[in-house]
Amino acid sequence: LFEMVGRYQSAYETFRIPLTGLLQFFVAMRDSMVVWAWILPALLLIVTCWLMVALRSGGGFSGFPFVGVKHYRFAMFAELLAMQIDHSVTLSEGIVLSAEATGSPAMKESARLLADHVSQGGNLSAQPAIAGAFPPFLRWLMIDGERQGKLSHALRLAAEMYRRRAANSLIWFKTLFPVLTCVFIGGGIVLLYALGLFMPFVQMLDGLSTGDMYPLN
Repeated sequence: LFEMVGRYQSAYETFRIPLTGLLQFFVAMRDSMVVWAWILPALLLIVTCWLMVALRSGGGFSGFPFVGVKHYRFAMFAELLAMQIDHSVTLSEGIVLSAEATGSPAMKESARLLADHVSQGGNLSAQPAIAGAFPPFLRWLMIDGERQGKLSHALRLAAEMYRRRAANSLIWFKTLFPVLTCVFIGGGIVLLYALGLFMPFVQMLDGLSTGDMYPLN
């Protein structure tokens, strides 16, 4: 692209046509490449490091739209807790173990506080505002299931619902991500080449046809 910009610049000077604003911009970008060329690799390195830190800290891609990781974690928590309740594991211990399996720091912290509350004689229906990492619907099912004595059944219903939501989110992501990637990357490349290659050529022809040239010395 910048090689073509140099050729266009030479052609403009040969035909004594003033450089247009767009071509001046590309010429300035070419001449200052040593200043800004490192920015894109640096941004890619920063994004890569951020993703690695997010994955190692347990946050992963849970905050990304359409991925559905958080729903998989809710389903895993509910299903593991239901299984432990069926095997006579205490509720406080089961909450902590199930949250540990999800790998989410926020869920592990909320589970620890909730387990302390339950082990001190509290119940899920009287839980304080300490289970913020758990979604409202899951908390409601846990409260209602404990009240009716069907906590494991309620947890399995929640696990199935969150698993379906996670699967739907993943389908949306798999459908939209390639399309959006092609649109932004392909469209960006096409736009860049249109501005850098075709527009200067059109403007050069326009300058020749209108006689917009530097006077001869």
